[in-house]
Amino acid sequence: MQRDWIFLINTFYVHTHKSHKNALTLFEDSYAKLLAESVHDTEIAIILQEFEPAYKGFKELYALKQANVGIYRGETLQFEQTLEEMTEQLRRWEALIRVVFLEDSTEEHSIFPNKRQSFFKGTYEQRISAVKSLSITLERYPQLTHVKYLVETYYNRLEGNRLTQQQQEGTKNNIGSLLNKQHLIACQELYGVLARLMYKFRYEPQRVSNFIDISLVRIKTKSTTAAVLQGSVRNSQNEIIANALVQLLDTDYQTLTDEAGNFELSAKTGKFNLSVISQAHNYAATMSIKLKRGKNPTMIIVL
Repeated sequence: MQRDWIFLINTFYVHTHKSHKNALTLFEDSYAKLLAESVHDTEIAIILQEFEPAYKGFKELYALKQANVGIYRGETLQFEQTLEEMTEQLRRWEALIRVVFLEDSTEEHSIFPNKRQSFFKGTYEQRISAVKSLSITLERYPQLTHVKYLVETYYNRLEGNRLTQQQQEGTKNNIGSLLNKQHLIACQELYGVLARLMYKFRYEPQRVSNFIDISLVRIKTKSTTAAVLQGSVRNSQNEIIANALVQLLDTDYQTLTDEAGNFELSAKTGKFNLSVISQAHNYAATMSIKLKRGKNPTMIIVL
């Protein structure tokens, strides 16, 4: 059975998507190592600059969720300070967009139909909505995906601080949803960091481990392989799902479904939590299984 390349899966999201705490540890560790080296290496400084917004956005939202909303101090001040970043953020987005589309081009007018007016006039909600609308507009332009993530990061921070300030009913759940979105963005940016580091150190690949502690996303297993799990992954419409990650949680046993949605996974015997994730379709499922020696019954997993 032909399988897709495992490196096409974002290992950072796969191994931390169930734990914001583990994700924060991973992000903080990599950020600190990049920061220390950036003083002496301009290439590392550029990599750090690209990762920093996503990391700090996640860290800020994580702190908001951990805080007791009712006693969180400085809510209004924190929100207003974040809102004051609007000018700086806009300058950065505009500069990156104009690398692709010239100022006053048709595309640029489509992205900023009212220039900066919507971002500085109106109520707080209207200004926050303008940022969200910009993020939605950028979805039309794949070449501006990085800018879209920067805009989404800022929106997640703004909305999170606004919810905390207002102390609305359900605030904790709403912030949790924003944190989940920012978690994925930060993992995607760290995946990009890994790619940049692998290229920079392509003749000395062991140096990549100086910046990313892979032990934070890998758990070693000592048992020998004795079981074989086979199956297929489909959605609720019975359509095949290719490139879905099939993994036994808390182990290194994992594989991808092929173009026909099929998979085969060799592992040790015992009880496990089986996780199936399709990033392309935003599907995920977890179930308990027991593997016995030899080939186990074929599974059909519906996401």
